[in-house]
Amino acid sequence: MTPNLSTANHSAIKDTDLVDEYTSSIPHHKPSLYSFRDRDRLYNPLLKQVISLLLRLIPTAPHSYELLLDALLDPLDFDQVCLYFYPQPKEVKEDLAKSEASTRYLLELFHQKGADVSSDDMMYFVAEFQLFYPLVEYLLDPDVEIYAIMDYSPSLLQDFMAKHPDLITVEKFEFLSKYTQDQILEPSHFDKHLQILTMVSVLDFSKQPWGSKLFQYDFSRMYELDDPEYGDQYYALAQVYTHWLGEAPWAWLKPFIADLFDYVIKNFPNRMAYHTENRYIMAFQEIFQDLLGCTGEAWEYAEEVIARPDFMLVDTNEPSSWNLFSNIWLANIPEKEKFFSTHFASLDIKSGLEFPCQYILALMTDEGFLHILIDNKWLVSENLRCWDVKDIVHALKKMTYWDFSVRYMLTELSFYVSSYLLKIDPIKMTSTIYMFSQVYYQKKAIRNLLRDHPSSLGSWRGRIAEFSKELEAAEKGTSGKRRRSFSDA
Repeated sequence: MTPNLSTANHSAIKDTDLVDEYTSSIPHHKPSLYSFRDRDRLYNPLLKQVISLLLRLIPTAPHSYELLLDALLDPLDFDQVCLYFYPQPKEVKEDLAKSEASTRYLLELFHQKGADVSSDDMMYFVAEFQLFYPLVEYLLDPDVEIYAIMDYSPSLLQDFMAKHPDLITVEKFEFLSKYTQDQILEPSHFDKHLQILTMVSVLDFSKQPWGSKLFQYDFSRMYELDDPEYGDQYYALAQVYTHWLGEAPWAWLKPFIADLFDYVIKNFPNRMAYHTENRYIMAFQEIFQDLLGCTGEAWEYAEEVIARPDFMLVDTNEPSSWNLFSNIWLANIPEKEKFFSTHFASLDIKSGLEFPCQYILALMTDEGFLHILIDNKWLVSENLRCWDVKDIVHALKKMTYWDFSVRYMLTELSFYVSSYLLKIDPIKMTSTIYMFSQVYYQKKAIRNLLRDHPSSLGSWRGRIAEFSKELEAAEKGTSGKRRRSFSDA
């Protein structure tokens, strides 16, 4: 078989009938080509010669050559295929990478072999045969119907960029800037385009003259095309913009964001509502909560928005609005004293109601705002008297992240530490809702204190350590009850 095919290589055979004959004869040659009892013998010099020859031919040869290679590789798994592919000369790999037919063949091949798309072997395979950019192009090509490739390509591309950023060239993505908005908004293209745009947000496009064209989305144009067929396009696009906030120049992102915000603020008084199904509000919230965590021009825009007379950051008319604020990254907010006095000074912390308590708990996540709350006497015993016990324990847990607040808690809030943090409630211990429960916060707080702040505990150290043991024993005694409760539910 091999000598004839070798001769065929030199004469550039076009006799597909002969190739088909080789393909059909492979089952009769399995004993000489493969050994299923000895893995090492799967690396057969004869098989190596034929596979090497076919890899040289398939970039320009008829499809029948791919079928012959398929038949030869059929008994092999992905790792075994790599034994034959990796030693190929550099020029062979480059020729395969230049051929659209060859790259498609390789992409289909590793799917057929059930390769783990996140494995190091797969990453190496993609790098060796330069398959990254073909994958990107196929994902966006409406004429490509390799559904197997479409299923796994986004995750494969994402993993590859994370593991091999040095192999990615920004200039290669200029083709993304050449799509018009109408082309991008086509239902068959929209999701795939956004997947790619999200994926490349880890790259620096700021120096590319075409970079701004990646963000040519016009809110008014999208609104004109508003149709159920487009589904959640606003929300999907908002998720992409959040990936780019802080990465792309603000001037590129502002036009769409500003138009979206103006529309939502004007038309939806309940824009801060939690669990809304309105896709405009969802898009607004997705961007807004990340925008407040930005710096520079993006923060300046956010500051301008929340200063508008018709915008309420603390919306007393929307009881669930604290949920949105609790997801905001507060560390980058400048002039925290001014921000606090402007938006939170009127909160009735003494009431113990969920609305003010949850805003306070959200502020306590940030060291700067926690300093303000302590310095301004907000977190004193009298103010917490009407709070729910779980919220008190949650607040104490938040104080266990910094030395200054640990010391404050153990001196100024010692009653709550003794009465709630270091006390086991048998009813709470058997609760089937464990995550974010009172016991959950107790356990986190005790761990933080003993692990991170032993020198700040003073005379409390022994008592806290003893309670840690009691809590662990109580948990072991009730874990079976919780499991039975879950199984009964």
